[in-house]
Order: sequence, then C-alpha cells, then structure tokens
Amino acid sequence: MIKRQDTRSAADDCLDMLRDQIVGAWPKPGRDEPPDYRQRMASVLARDFDPVDFANRVAQVADVVGIWPTSDRVEVQFHDSDGCLQRAVFTPASGDAWVLQSLKFQCPACFGTGVNNGECCDMCGGAGWGVA
Repeated sequence: MIKRQDTRSAADDCLDMLRDQIVGAWPKPGRDEPPDYRQRMASVLARDFDPVDFANRVAQVADVVGIWPTSDRVEVQFHDSDGCLQRAVFTPASGDAWVLQSLKFQCPACFGTGVNNGECCDMCGGAGWGVA
C-alpha cells in the first residue's frame, strides 16, 4: 500500500508501485506459476480486485501513456512489452493508502470505447477494458 497524498504525489507513487511491486510479482507470460497470486499480493490489492485480472499476463511497463489522478482514483495507462495498451486503476484503502483495484488490457474489438459497430461491445461488455 502507498500513502494517499496530493493527487500528483499519488500518481507518482501509484506508478512506482505498479512498476516495482505489482508487475514484478505479476504472473508472467508463458510460465506456469502457483495460483496463489492474490494471497502473495494481498497488501497491494483492493478487496474487490477480480482475480480474473491475473489472466492478463503483464511482463513490463514499457511506456506510460498517461496518469489521471483524482481524490478517489488513480488511473495509469501504459503499453506493456508487447505493445498492448493496459490500464491499472488504484483506489483508496483504509487510512491514507492506495491499492490496485484492476489491471486490464484495452479491448481489441472496440479499442476502449465500449462500442463496436454502433452497439455495446460484446467482447468487453461495454467496459472498453478486459473481457466480459
């Protein structure tokens, strides 16, 4: 967990946490690892973190696209080592800390819009990230 501060500091801290603590411990592509990720990473994950996100194998934060901090959320968008756009969302934890709520890839059907061919995207359920 990281301490909540002003939004600029929170953004920097969330990015550091993503690079140093989360991606380093995240399941890697092409590896069979024990399925205890949530337990191993409990201190940095929100209670409502969906373990399905662990299927998204992120090896590295290669290029940061943008960071959008608010008082109740920090969103970090980045390209991974394969060039795929990813989104990490951090939310406040108890006290003055931030934790990872989700880590999802951009939907390849709607490219993050939630709309495909004028209708709600079937692949991501209209979320624009991950799969439904």
